[in-house]
Amino acid sequence: MVYKKKIQLIPLNKMNKLIIRTLLLVCLISTNVFSQAGWNWGEQIDVAKENNAIYTDMVKVEKYADAITPHAWLLENTPDLNESLYQNGAKIYSRLADKESDKAQKAAYQAKALEMYDLRIEYFGNEASVLNRKAFPAYKFYKGDKSKYVELLDLFEKTFALSGADFSTNNFVAYMDVVRRFKATGLHLRS
Repeated sequence: MVYKKKIQLIPLNKMNKLIIRTLLLVCLISTNVFSQAGWNWGEQIDVAKENNAIYTDMVKVEKYADAITPHAWLLENTPDLNESLYQNGAKIYSRLADKESDKAQKAAYQAKALEMYDLRIEYFGNEASVLNRKAFPAYKFYKGDKSKYVELLDLFEKTFALSGADFSTNNFVAYMDVVRRFKATGLHLRS
């Protein structure tokens, strides 16, 4: 024997309809407000959103060279768009530098990657955390360039001073190597 239960629908009176409509309206408004939190699209919202979509899609499919133009537009026109602009920018230029064989272009990409960290600090603060992220790529880029040892040492000293106990584990070994390389050049550590 199969048991079937009748489901009785409750008729919606005017008050129930008003409550449901109000809840739907609140949900729609809150979704729109929260989806925009942390984003400053600037005056050309549609163009900014389009360029953001293009460059992030290019990053996802690892077409970093194709991401440069829309990313550069955003840097120029909406520099305070969102921190991700600088996080992705560092990734774009680091990956391009890794694949570049021309020394001058490689150096330009490396400098641009490191600039992304500085701009991120300028627009969004959190200097200790961002420098902690910048130090290792700087080390990777410049550890073989004696002319950059003073710059590297200054960066690691500042990062360590600001970070204290939060100094990245990856950065400890790099910091010691920077000190070793600096001393090997015959330069003396500052007091």
